[in-house]
Amino acid sequence: MGHYCPAGSSEMLPCPKGTYRNTIKGQDVAECGQCPAGTYCPNEGTSIPTDCDIGSFCPQASILPQLCPIGTYDTVGSLRDSRACTPCDTGYYCPRMGQVVVDTVNHECDAGYWCIGGSARPEPTDNTTGSICPIGRYCEQNTLTPTSCTPASYGPFIGAKAATDCSECLEGYYCPGDNAAEAIVECEARYYCPRGSAALDDGVVVESTPGHYAPTGSIIELECERGYY
Repeated sequence: MGHYCPAGSSEMLPCPKGTYRNTIKGQDVAECGQCPAGTYCPNEGTSIPTDCDIGSFCPQASILPQLCPIGTYDTVGSLRDSRACTPCDTGYYCPRMGQVVVDTVNHECDAGYWCIGGSARPEPTDNTTGSICPIGRYCEQNTLTPTSCTPASYGPFIGAKAATDCSECLEGYYCPGDNAAEAIVECEARYYCPRGSAALDDGVVVESTPGHYAPTGSIIELECERGYY
């Protein structure tokens, strides 16, 4: 096994690296099969392929394993291609090739950033594996998802790291918090929004009174001109 004997040969010839043969009476190198995906054949004359190592992947006909790329890891072995490597966990980054575990002690993503998954660095900005913390939210170290500021406040800049980076909601706007889709919303027409407003019905935002009106984004109500109501 692992060899073949051409017609007229005086000795067995080994199957090349990257191939194997697990039966006897091979007559030609073409009868040596390519090492199956998920295994590798590092030596000539291989009869039994070796399972691909943990942290690696082995395409068909591999001579040696290839390390999983940065931003990924593997805990099971016998992977067939790089797509089978597991993306690094949310909140962490995987900076080395061939990782077999996520280092949850030393590789937490930086505050001010959000590692979505598959990140190779602590401050990802590609918007696929991660991004800088969006405006209106804050991202503590190792965050699983950006956190909304409390109602009546919002994050005025990207990259906020803690709740202390939140500011009082601006005049003419309200800030619903609680992971609302929009962190800061312009005050609707007919209402006026003093600084620190949380919602249209929170007791701070006030509907305009008879004889008055409030355009979009108002901070006070305006008196109707004489002859109008």
